[in-house]
Amino acid sequence: MVNPTKRLIPVSVPWGIESHVPCMECFGSEDGSGRVSFVGDFGPHMRGRHAAATNPRVVDTPLALHTDSGFEEYRFQKVEVSFARVYSLSITAITSSRGVLDEGTYDWSGVPLMSLMRSDFQAFQMTYFDTWAETGCCPIPRMYEIVNPFWDDDDIRARFKLRQFVLIGHDVYAEVVGAEWSWVSLGAVLDF
Repeated sequence: MVNPTKRLIPVSVPWGIESHVPCMECFGSEDGSGRVSFVGDFGPHMRGRHAAATNPRVVDTPLALHTDSGFEEYRFQKVEVSFARVYSLSITAITSSRGVLDEGTYDWSGVPLMSLMRSDFQAFQMTYFDTWAETGCCPIPRMYEIVNPFWDDDDIRARFKLRQFVLIGHDVYAEVVGAEWSWVSLGAVLDF
């Protein structure tokens, strides 16, 4: 049975977490900040090769996306998502043969293309890439906000209006409870 309190909504971003490259990292600090980094796929309409190696090399010049001429054209980039007022940040490795995340414990109805992916993969692929190109946002970014988490009104998370997120990588997933978030590209990923 799907737990309606764990309904997933995709975040609106131009990238999807690359699921073929095992390089997700999580960092938390006592100052209440947290960061999750990974290789982001900015879509098939961008330059670059498909991921194939496990040790990608990242151009080591940290640049914000959309500020350096030509840089934003690379398909694969090291992305860092930063969270403020982090209440909790955890990373969990694969625990079963069902995949990284036990999808049955979440309500995927907020991810419109998920049911199409399960029923007609060929139609899904066409719709997925067309939607991405038309909207500029990845329809299944592998970063989701969990809406309506079951928190009592007395819970500190509810009182401070914190939000819950899940980021799904290759062999791990990260869960973050925090306030606002933002992302930046740390450079183009080369040598897959």
